[in-house]
Amino acid sequence: MTAKNRERLRPFDDPELVAQFLALPEALRRHVDRRKASSRRAPVLAQVAAAIALLQAIPIRVANLASIDIHRHLKQVRQHVYLVIPESETKNRQPINFKIPDHALDILRWYIRDYRQQAMRVPTYALFPGRDGGHKTTNTLSLQIQAAIFQFTGLAFNVHLFRHFAGKAFLDQQPGAYEVVRQVLG
Repeated sequence: MTAKNRERLRPFDDPELVAQFLALPEALRRHVDRRKASSRRAPVLAQVAAAIALLQAIPIRVANLASIDIHRHLKQVRQHVYLVIPESETKNRQPINFKIPDHALDILRWYIRDYRQQAMRVPTYALFPGRDGGHKTTNTLSLQIQAAIFQFTGLAFNVHLFRHFAGKAFLDQQPGAYEVVRQVLG
């Protein structure tokens, strides 16, 4: 990890800040549901809440996040839902296959049920729809996530830092388990 990224993650040595950051998807949900966001902004904040919940649970690259297709990448097996991305669609050519934890799945289902349709201009299976019927661009999604994190926590936090945050959080709990982090983050 670079010195710059270590410096950006230093605030997460504070357990209270970690708890606030991990609670961010639910805080965004409450903000949207209490109609504190304008009707135009609500679907965007709901998207961001879902994106952050996924990134906190499954630290994938933003290109994979932005291109999630509901039918191709979200697989339900009994009561569990998995994020499945084949190796042909990942930067490191390693498949992504993770069970989405219940807390993240709850935010994801809320977004899909209540706000995803409002974010679409053209029918699409993209989880995060863009203007043309495809998925939202990585740049747009990244900027929206970054802006919401800053607005609600005051942290300057780019989307790639989710991967470093995941590694730091895991190593804080399991010091020395570098190989696990290397394998999970690819």
